[in-house]
This record gives sequence, C-alpha cells and structure tokens, in this order.
Amino acid sequence: MRKLYPASKYRSSIWSPELRFAMRAAGRASHPCLTIEDMTEGKDVFLTGLSQLPEQLFRKVYIAKRASRDCILARLSSSLREIDALEKMKDVIIEMHKQDENDLLAIGKDLEIFKAEAVARGNSIDDDIAYRHAVYADEFTALASTNTQLNIMLNITDPELTSDESESVVSDELDEPVVEVGEE
Repeated sequence: MRKLYPASKYRSSIWSPELRFAMRAAGRASHPCLTIEDMTEGKDVFLTGLSQLPEQLFRKVYIAKRASRDCILARLSSSLREIDALEKMKDVIIEMHKQDENDLLAIGKDLEIFKAEAVARGNSIDDDIAYRHAVYADEFTALASTNTQLNIMLNITDPELTSDESESVVSDELDEPVVEVGEE
C-alpha cells in the first residue's frame, strides 16, 4: 500500500540572494560551480552577502575557506609531483627504448654474421657428407680388393680350400658391423 504524503509548500528563503551567493562562493569545493568570472562579476553581490553574516560566522567561513584552499594547494602539489614522476618515468622508458634499439642493432649484426656462417657451414656440411660418401665408397672398394687378394693368397698357401671356404674365412676375420650412412 502506498502512503500519500502531503505536498510540500514552497518556502521562500530567509537568506537574501547575496547571502546565498556568498555562502555558495565560500563553500568548500574541489571544482567550484562558481568560476573566476562569476566571482569577478558578482564581487559586489559577494561582499554584500558576506557583510550580512555575523562576525563570528564570517570568521568561521573564512577559516573554512582557507582550509579548503590549503587542501586544493596540497592536491595541486601532489598532482604536480605525479606529473613530474610520470615525466621522469617517460624519460626512463625512452632511454630504455633507445638502449633496446641499440642492443637490437648489435644483435641484428651478430645474427646476420651467424646466418652467413650457418649458411656457409650448411653448404660445407653437405660437402662433408658427399666427401664422406666418396671416402666410404673408396674404402669399400679397397676392402673388396683386399678380400680378393687374401682369397688368392689363401688358395696359393692351402690349395685344398675351396673358394667358398676361403671366402668365409676371410669374411669371418673381417666381420665388423657395416653401418649404413643415414641409419642410427
């Protein structure tokens, strides 16, 4: 259920517009709704409103306004320090960026040298592999030739051995695992 409240009556202010302007201007505000232009244009209104205040209240308004100004000054000082700290951090970041760029240039030069060496070494490795294949083929040919010579020698020294037996004797003596290139 809804309660109905009586309509409020509009009360006219007991303060004059000048006094309200003065109190509004004297109030504490970080971002006052009254600008410097308002205060310049309304200086007479402000003075008239302040003159209507009792002296004790005027002093308290003045002390409160000074305290508000001190708070604003402290915030300004803090903001200025934050700006200074951010500018110094910006300088640090710029210097770090320059250092990183210099390091990157040096690393880039080293990388180019390494790439050139790797490419040259890569070609060299291919050449080494081809050379090792050729050496292997030559050694294999030399082994076959040596085996043939040994078979002939065995047949001369012991003619009773048949050529099949002499080949098995020679191959037994020379049996070593033959490793194919490319297998592990």
